[in-house]
Amino acid sequence: MRARWFEYENLNPDHVGVPTLIESFDLTMVDVEVTDKFKLGHWNGLISGGLRYADYKEFGFFDADQMTDSLGPVIGIELTRCVDDKWSLFGLARTSLQFSDHGLDNGAPMTNLFFTITEIQLGAERTLRRVHGGHWFIRGVFEAQRWSGGVIGDGDTEDLGLIGGTVAIGFAR
Repeated sequence: MRARWFEYENLNPDHVGVPTLIESFDLTMVDVEVTDKFKLGHWNGLISGGLRYADYKEFGFFDADQMTDSLGPVIGIELTRCVDDKWSLFGLARTSLQFSDHGLDNGAPMTNLFFTITEIQLGAERTLRRVHGGHWFIRGVFEAQRWSGGVIGDGDTEDLGLIGGTVAIGFAR
């Protein structure tokens, strides 16, 4: 079993830089998943499934869009290849279907909302310390996310994409 938390804020309260219609947004995800291991040749695999909580808030120059308190199923697969006794390479793909009855489109209430979140990660992991049948690790990750659906971007079919680096610290057993 594992739990993950992701938060991203883009706040521009002083309107610094190029003026845009979207002044700020805030994204939050929390996953609780059950996992199972498998082998694929020299690769170690991990399949996961569980529940995702997600929250999207956008504050624009003229209006506010948000989808709060969404829940939905999340599934994922991860492949890891050991390079030596300390280093591994990995790739991960995960997607979720989110549902909510709490949202705003240009400040007007919305219900029966649906959207998807898809993530892809590629990176390296270093084992820091082995303890009691498990190990502490640190990961450097290149990550891309796509938040897609009717609730994002004025209730139409616009998508939001994020690309960048992530650092993760964890314990695996």
